[in-house]
Amino acid sequence: MKNEINNLLKGAVLDSNDYGGKNEYYNTDNKRIIDAKKRIKEIMKNMPTDEKIKEAMTIIWGGRLSIENNKLNYTAGQYYPLELAECIADVLEKAKTL
Repeated sequence: MKNEINNLLKGAVLDSNDYGGKNEYYNTDNKRIIDAKKRIKEIMKNMPTDEKIKEAMTIIWGGRLSIENNKLNYTAGQYYPLELAECIADVLEKAKTL
């Protein structure tokens, strides 16, 4: 599951043009993505089982993160790059508690 998560995250890149300038970009949502990716990296050191991750996917974020044919899918809400990393981090954290 680690590879699938990393592959999905590669596409989650914010565009600084959406923020009116680099200062706004680095001081707002980019920090949220960095924080979420740090959480993901930390959880991956002691990764929950695939079964627990799949169960957590059904509980948190309204099932937006799913797996089908060994491929992770994410159904975006508003801004894909921002919410994807946070969703994955939240799902992994929930999986640790199951």
